[in-house]
Amino acid sequence: MIDMDRVKRFLKTPLFWIILIVLILLCGISVAGFYQYRRVTSELTKIKETPTGGQLTDERQRELITEVAAKIMLPADEKPTVAVVSDINRLKDQQFFTSGQNGDVVLIYMNSRKAILYRPSEKKIIEVAPVNLSNNEASISGEQVAGTTTPDQNTTQVTPTPTTMTETFALRNGTNITGLARSFEDELVQQFPGATVVERANAANRNYTTTVVVDVSGTKPAMATQIANALGVTTGALPAGKIAPANADFLIIIGSDSQ
Repeated sequence: MIDMDRVKRFLKTPLFWIILIVLILLCGISVAGFYQYRRVTSELTKIKETPTGGQLTDERQRELITEVAAKIMLPADEKPTVAVVSDINRLKDQQFFTSGQNGDVVLIYMNSRKAILYRPSEKKIIEVAPVNLSNNEASISGEQVAGTTTPDQNTTQVTPTPTTMTETFALRNGTNITGLARSFEDELVQQFPGATVVERANAANRNYTTTVVVDVSGTKPAMATQIANALGVTTGALPAGKIAPANADFLIIIGSDSQ
């Protein structure tokens, strides 16, 4: 038979309160551990749903689009095609995928002609480039998206071709190297057939070490990035106090790195 007086005395002792506090802490740790376990399990499930050859659920596609939208402005009136890089080795010869890896995701906006390479594991945008439409097939920087999988199709490898464009360029030689603008123009036209150089002159500052592509209108940042990547240079803003050329889409200030 339980001695109630002894129980009451025990309940008033410090030992009882110590035991009670320990039990409460253990329960709290168990609940927190279970919550952490569920969160990690959920994240692992998402990673498994971002496969190197499987399919993305509609929910996962929406999550990825939301993540990218938090980092860059996306076309509001268009739902992208979402493709997962499944074989990066088939893509390494394509400029758009130079820094890509398996598991990266490509968002392709057909109407807006924009493609974005996104890495979910790092929540980072890797590359942005225009999408060119030819024979009803999508290509990025003149190269078809190969080695990727979408929820309903697999694409095949297509031999890369130069990107044709109709944009106009103003070239400024930012060095003291004679003829550098002319040789740069030859490379530009070779990389982008159809590009037109409307102005070629010397820059006011002749000490540029890095070549910079400037989006004069401010409305074509993706194409500026594509041009810079293809030429192995960088993008930048118009130097302070300088007047942008009125008849060019892009200004390229040529530095000594392009000699």
